Amino acid sequence: MAAFATFIKQKVNIVKKKSEHRTIHNRKTYVLIIVLSLLSPIMFKAQAIAFTGTGSGTVLDPYKIANCVQLSEMADDLSSNYKLENDINCTDTVNWNGGKGFDPIGDDSNPFTGSLNGNNYTVDGLYMNWADDEPGQSETDRNYVGLFGATTDATIQNINLANLKSKGYEYVGGLVGYALSSTISNVTVNTEVADSSCDPGNCVWARWGAFGGGIVGLADASSLSEVSTGGPVKGSGIVIGGIAGAAWNGSIIDNANSSSNIDGGDSIGGLVGALDNSTVNDSNAS
Repeated sequence: MAAFATFIKQKVNIVKKKSEHRTIHNRKTYVLIIVLSLLSPIMFKAQAIAFTGTGSGTVLDPYKIANCVQLSEMADDLSSNYKLENDINCTDTVNWNGGKGFDPIGDDSNPFTGSLNGNNYTVDGLYMNWADDEPGQSETDRNYVGLFGATTDATIQNINLANLKSKGYEYVGGLVGYALSSTISNVTVNTEVADSSCDPGNCVWARWGAFGGGIVGLADASSLSEVSTGGPVKGSGIVIGGIAGAAWNGSIIDNANSSSNIDGGDSIGGLVGALDNSTVNDSNAS
C-alpha cells in the first residue's frame, strides 16, 4: 500500500509538472504571436470554419447552438462565445466517428478558451467511447475526454448533460476532461441516470487510466459551483471522484452534490478523489 501511495504521488507530480510547463508554454506562445502579428498582420487573418448557426461569437452576440452538429462546431473556433437555443438531441452521436462518438471539444494542446451558456437547456444522449477494454494505453485510447476535452480560462454555465457516456483513458469528465483556470457553474451530469454497470450504460469512465470525475477529470486552479452528478463514475485506474477526480492549485468547489456510485483502484471519493491546496464548501455525497 505504501508503494502504491508513492506511485500516486509520483503520478500527481508528473501531471503538475505538465501543468506548469503548459502554462509557461502558453505564455511563450502568446508572446510569439504578438511579435509576429506586429511584423506581419497578414499571417494572422482568420481561417476559422464558418459556424452554421446564427450569431457572431462575441460576448454580446454569441453563436447560437440549435443542434448537436452545431455543438460539435465549437471545435472549429475554440475562443468564441456560445449559447444553447433549445434542448439538444445528441443520441445519434453513438454512430459518429466509426462508433467512437462525439469528438471532445479541445485538447491539451488546443484547449477551449471561450464560453458556453447552456441557458438551462439539456444536451441528451451525448456518447463518447474513446478507450478500449484492454489493460494499458493503446494507440487508439484517448486522453482528455468530455463534452470539452480540455479548457483554459473558459466559462461554462447553466447546462444539463443527460444520458451521457464519457469513456476515455485519462482526464475524463462528463463536462470537461482537464479544466485549467476555468469557471464552471450550474451544471448537472446524469442526475436522472440509475446506477448501472457502465457497460453499456451511461456513465463517466476513466478506463485503466486516471483522473475521472462526474463533472471534471482534473480541476486545476478552477472554480466549480452549483454542480450535481448521478449515475456511475468509475475508473479501473486511480484518482476518481463524483464531482472531480482531482482538484488542486487553489481550486474551489462550492455547493456540489453527487449521488454517483464511485468505483476505482485507489484515491477515490464521493466528491473528489484527490484534493491538494484546494477547498470544498457546502457539498454532499450520498
